[in-house]
Amino acid sequence: MERVGFMLKNCRGYTLLEMLVAFSILLLLLMHTLPLYIHVKQERKNVEIDKTAVKLLHNKMLEYKYAGALPDSFTQTQGGVTYHIVWHKEQSAFFKPCISWQDLNQRHQKRCDYIKK
Repeated sequence: MERVGFMLKNCRGYTLLEMLVAFSILLLLLMHTLPLYIHVKQERKNVEIDKTAVKLLHNKMLEYKYAGALPDSFTQTQGGVTYHIVWHKEQSAFFKPCISWQDLNQRHQKRCDYIKK
């Protein structure tokens, strides 16, 4: 092969086989990372649902603390998720409000807190 300037005289670029191999490697990488990406996005949404639940519970506790309203069970649907708040009387001078919901993966979640009577 003779060199003409910076290029070889018989240089014809990539062959079809080389392009197919590179494309198949790219597809394999995408096939392995796409489910992980989808899972991460869904868990991000679950974290947002968890934050909403904690805010709802906190607001109900503040409502009880400052308005003095007697706590009772409460159900609210927000963003397609149904939240259930239940108040339990503890033997000491505390109430135990718990909020429960079902996340996007159909897992039942529950958070509880304590507040003085």
